[in-house]
Amino acid sequence: MHATDRRGPGAIRLLRFNRRTSPRHPGSDDEPIPLFPIRVATVRRRRGRAAGRLFRRAGHDRGIAGRRNGYAGNGQRRAVAGSAARQRHPGEGRFALSAATPLLAWGDEARTVAGQFATLLAKGMAVAPRLAEGGDAKGAIRFVIDPASADTGAESYLLEVTPDGVTVSAGRAAGLFYGAMTLLQLADVDAAGAVSLPAVRIDDAPRFAWRGFMMDPARHFWTVEETKQVIDAMALHKLNTLHWHLTDDQGWRVEIKQYPKLTGIGGCRIPAGDGGIEPSTGGPRPYCGFYTWDKVREVVAYAAARHITIVPEVNVPGHATAAIAAYPELGTTDRPLVPSSEWGVFPNLINTEEGTYRFLENVIGELIPLFPGAYFHIGGDEAVKDQWVASPRVQARMREAGARTEMEMQSHLVARLEKFLVAHGKRLIGWDEILEGPLPAEATVMSWRGIRVAWTPRARATTW
Repeated sequence: MHATDRRGPGAIRLLRFNRRTSPRHPGSDDEPIPLFPIRVATVRRRRGRAAGRLFRRAGHDRGIAGRRNGYAGNGQRRAVAGSAARQRHPGEGRFALSAATPLLAWGDEARTVAGQFATLLAKGMAVAPRLAEGGDAKGAIRFVIDPASADTGAESYLLEVTPDGVTVSAGRAAGLFYGAMTLLQLADVDAAGAVSLPAVRIDDAPRFAWRGFMMDPARHFWTVEETKQVIDAMALHKLNTLHWHLTDDQGWRVEIKQYPKLTGIGGCRIPAGDGGIEPSTGGPRPYCGFYTWDKVREVVAYAAARHITIVPEVNVPGHATAAIAAYPELGTTDRPLVPSSEWGVFPNLINTEEGTYRFLENVIGELIPLFPGAYFHIGGDEAVKDQWVASPRVQARMREAGARTEMEMQSHLVARLEKFLVAHGKRLIGWDEILEGPLPAEATVMSWRGIRVAWTPRARATTW
């Protein structure tokens, strides 16, 4: 799975993702849903004429579990752009780890990482070492931020384990955190229940700058606590980007204060089959859920503490049934809509009126302060244009905009949102369908259908 990043005018960034579904969520009485609706990607840079970023699906030729997770420290020499190859050198003997093992850390950031290591070790192996006060101690695990190592990369680290002690060092807090995660991965329990670490020296850095996981609460709502569990799993596997798919035909999952019906109406659906029937009354049983601003801030902060950036997605112009159900004036059809209880591709698109464009800018404007990361995802996939083709008003708007096709009209919307996002310090991401029309110069593309489908000469050559 490949991508090209061409610098200069007309440059785009192309990411490839894989869509998967899995069985019903445990405890859900909704219809069968994607347990982890995952689009997982990792990133590395490649030199040469097509210098840029290569995106490869994690869990394929490079796993996301254990040490084969896009990091180089797995015993093989791996090139890392801008740095030396990283290596793993096994040693002799083992380091015994117990509740009496002192944890030493200097500075707030290092102490935070040491505390995170202790918490996860206690949760996973029922061993709870404590932070020690004062200077050095024999048989300790040391967490060190070394400014002299900062030029090796923000996420690189050095891990040294001997029978007498352990040192995790890095130039930045992120690298120290990933070193601590590798330390957790190395911990082993013998038949007697004793925990130990193998003697080893690991000089490690990521090959992939973007190590992503997509979570879809629109189709199945995940509580804040469930979302935190996913973030914890991401952190253990050194993933650093959570793509949060917050809106779709089946639900609108984030509070927008200017438009309360988005969650009041768009945040609830009646599931198909028995899942939508209240057993005690036989009446409808709605399936609802959304994140308030405070809950979003809580999740974003929790992720940031684990060096994970959240990229929000508000999907337009398709996958918009829930939004149109809440505010019918946004739609292209006169038929009343409700948030869908089924999966698939639906024809319901937002219309192309100036008021609808302002609505989208207002929505995005409320969300931008909640997400400090650089990127904002606007979807753009699977937007079946039947309603636009049949709408005299959309056709008139196309003529006004100079759009020759409905796909070019979608590109007009993408360009409008891209300018709005750039003006607010953000970069636009869309699914690879946005390549089917003129593309804004600085747009980033996630390809879920494959590079050969998306990466065409026309896509490279045309921009608004």
